[in-house]
Amino acid sequence: MNNIDEMLELLKSEELKILKEFHKICEENKLKYTIAFGTMIGSVRHQGFIPWDDDIDVVMPIEDYKRFKELSTDKLSDKYFLQDSETDPGFIYPYMKIRLNNSCMVNPLSKKYKYKNKGIYMDIFPVNYLPKNKIVQKFQKYSLTIIGHIITTFCFETVKMGRTFPQKCAKLLLWIFNKVIPYKVLLFMHNKIVSIGKKETAKKYCIYCSEEMGFMDKYTLDLDYFEDRILLPFEDSKFYMPKNYDEIMTHIYGDYMAIPKEKKTHGIIFASNNMNYEEFLMRKGNENG
Repeated sequence: MNNIDEMLELLKSEELKILKEFHKICEENKLKYTIAFGTMIGSVRHQGFIPWDDDIDVVMPIEDYKRFKELSTDKLSDKYFLQDSETDPGFIYPYMKIRLNNSCMVNPLSKKYKYKNKGIYMDIFPVNYLPKNKIVQKFQKYSLTIIGHIITTFCFETVKMGRTFPQKCAKLLLWIFNKVIPYKVLLFMHNKIVSIGKKETAKKYCIYCSEEMGFMDKYTLDLDYFEDRILLPFEDSKFYMPKNYDEIMTHIYGDYMAIPKEKKTHGIIFASNNMNYEEFLMRKGNENG
């Protein structure tokens, strides 16, 4: 499948199936979640995927996130694979993905990723407790931004993505740190820092999942975020959103109903639901050979 529009439709179809499987497990085991980020915008603005988007995001309170991982061994269909740094050691991100086995989702950096399963996926982000102390919050903000930048500057191609000379120099330094500091150390530091906040004393949740400096400021949530949820249409199904989604999305995105001039995608160059990444490379090699 070489047509970008056809590949996008294939991705959406398979990702929606993954989301349905995830929702079913959560409902049967009383686990809480909401769709998030672009998926949330898509649900409200388009009653489904943003037309040019190519992924699905959900968030879960940290306790349910951990419980879902435990249950996935028995509850998740064999056609799917729950991926994190423990189940796929080359995986570099501090959250989980559900991948469709025997599939692939190829972008320009795919060959640089060291994890094995590069199938079609949806993202699951944990929501942790935000410490009350403002100084500790600032420590989290700056330290996690630096760690996030080091983690995501994992190959020299990311250095070339700097738009200006100073940005390229900064990325080069981050790339050097990435090669010097073992990923397990970076992940350990990340997990320790995000777990500083405690349920007993916290007044807010926070989504810690980006190297963007202002991310923490935008993605702080009230502790009742997961308590008052509603089901809203998304394609041919319904999934959970916070009841006050308009207030939350306006805080994060401003006028989220406006269609942006720049329609960002994740740079997909190939997708298949019946061929894994190794088979894709073999086919590509045969075509070039």
